[in-house]
Amino acid sequence: MGLNGKGNRYAHQNDLQDANHLAVWSRKHPLHSAYLDERWGNGSVPSPRGQSGLQGYVRRTFEAMYGKSWEEVLRSTACFNMIPVSSDGDSDPVLAPIWNECVDWGIRLLEYLKPSFIVLNGNGPRGAWAMVERKFGIEQSRAAIDLGRHYRLKFGLVASGPFGGARAIGLPHLSRDKASAALLTALQKEQPYP
Repeated sequence: MGLNGKGNRYAHQNDLQDANHLAVWSRKHPLHSAYLDERWGNGSVPSPRGQSGLQGYVRRTFEAMYGKSWEEVLRSTACFNMIPVSSDGDSDPVLAPIWNECVDWGIRLLEYLKPSFIVLNGNGPRGAWAMVERKFGIEQSRAAIDLGRHYRLKFGLVASGPFGGARAIGLPHLSRDKASAALLTALQKEQPYP
């Protein structure tokens, strides 16, 4: 789970179009994954399906966590951002007025899914880990692993709410850490994952 799909001009212009294509994709591939099946842009030209930077980082992260079954696990995992549209964060002039409503939407989705394990993409002060920690509390279940360059891999249990007790792992934001060798090695050492 991430907090916010930052995106760029290409992403902003194509969110609605991509949402319409999702209905078509889900009929063609019932286990659609945005990380594997969609074309994400960088500038005005989208990358080939599943090959943008972040898509590759997520793929390598799941490979490190789940080995040979990584694609099956990724395709069957609910992956979403708490803020479901591309934006410039809570300072976005269009999105700022509804930021909390978007976060509440993400919480309701989690209440429905009732996850037992949550991978949080971004464990800094403005990341997904911090948002879940503010809303429900996260009890640290073991010491964080230092990945260098001020990045950490965090472990905890969601303290309260409808998915209280769910295991949580907080990754450095993959678009910044770029699924570093240190992160991938640490994830492999922590196997197995649910």
